[in-house]
Amino acid sequence: MLRRSILLLVLTIVLACQGPPTTWAEYSGRGPDGSAPGPRVDAGKADAGETVRPSVRPGLVLDDIHVASMSEEFQVLGLLGEYLNEPLAQGIKDGSYLVALDFQGMEDPSGQSDDERMSVGVYRVDDSDSNRGDNFDAESPETFKQRSADRFRDAQVHGGELEAEGLDTFALPGFRGVSVPLNKVSLSGTLVPTSSSDGVLMLQDGRLTGGIPIRLIALAGQFMGDQVELPFPCRGKTVLDKILLGCGLGFSFAQIVDIDGDGEEQFFDEDGDGAIDVCVDGDGTRIRGTRCVTDERIKDGIEITMVVHGVRAYLAP
Repeated sequence: MLRRSILLLVLTIVLACQGPPTTWAEYSGRGPDGSAPGPRVDAGKADAGETVRPSVRPGLVLDDIHVASMSEEFQVLGLLGEYLNEPLAQGIKDGSYLVALDFQGMEDPSGQSDDERMSVGVYRVDDSDSNRGDNFDAESPETFKQRSADRFRDAQVHGGELEAEGLDTFALPGFRGVSVPLNKVSLSGTLVPTSSSDGVLMLQDGRLTGGIPIRLIALAGQFMGDQVELPFPCRGKTVLDKILLGCGLGFSFAQIVDIDGDGEEQFFDEDGDGAIDVCVDGDGTRIRGTRCVTDERIKDGIEITMVVHGVRAYLAP
């Protein structure tokens, strides 16, 4: 009886000395960058350069997404920054709109060697510790919990310059609570390595480009009363009249994105009053009337470019 009591006491002391169990599986094998096993990383902060377990992987979180101004990128839809940039900035600041990236199949973890067989994961994420003040410190990366996943299916890096495409849709928080979809999305930018070249520290000079559906712009214009004005005198009754007819100059200011893959749609003012009255679908179908831009057969978009910047982070499932 005494021996049993002593054995139970010793077992209790040993278990107590081991500390509480962890929810993460023990790290085994080599790290994501090919390095030897390192310390475990729990949700929350993780030191830059620290090796992480397979379930927590390195990536980037975007600390800036905004519509490129005319000085950053010549584009007619830069005028939409007045409506989109505020909800974007607020969502990033309060943590309600956080987007993260990771680099899948990239052989050089620093992103400096040429690599043509990779993809880029894109995720909506949540802050793991609910402390918004430490989300964007590249030298002391935050860990974020993955909420949803998609990816740029075709990506490559040359000399630290990233080019990625093949993402079908990317949703932006829009004005008055309405989400704004970008279609046929591409991503480019410069990958800045960490000081030890064991990972990517930042994405700089990033550009996220896609098409906003023409129908959506038309419907939003009706809803807002076509408040968006060009910074110069321009003939046309609506925003789309001015953009797609080029202020009556005979050419469009817009870069059309062929979203549905049947060819670029075209828009005309046949009676010369400054308003679009004929829309031609990519398959050649002519749709008549001043409301043709809202017809469900009009599926193409107008290209818009967003400026993006990202800092090092860790992503957890």
